[in-house]
Amino acid sequence: MIDPKKPFYADVPEPLASEAVNQLSFNSPSEPVYYADAAYDGHRVYIRTQALPPFAQDLFVAKSGTQWNVRKPNSSHSPLLSEPATLTQLVQNIGLREISSARLGLGA
Repeated sequence: MIDPKKPFYADVPEPLASEAVNQLSFNSPSEPVYYADAAYDGHRVYIRTQALPPFAQDLFVAKSGTQWNVRKPNSSHSPLLSEPATLTQLVQNIGLREISSARLGLGA
């Protein structure tokens, strides 16, 4: 079996990385595809990490058939654990952009 620590938590410090690996579930059910709904047009964000090759993630985005705002933090699959401050800033910036656009009536 492949150790999931490298692709998912390569830059997460121990013991947090090991704790996160122990909580992984590879049998979770798929959720319905909600992001394709027109209500999300202009508001979709894909956070591209270093866990998968960039071309594969670009393919996921392209094959989704919808427009995405792609952000690229310099982290493994889990920036929430490895770079929480960076991820928080990224999400805040996205939120501020959405609020500003809504106030100006610009959409996203």
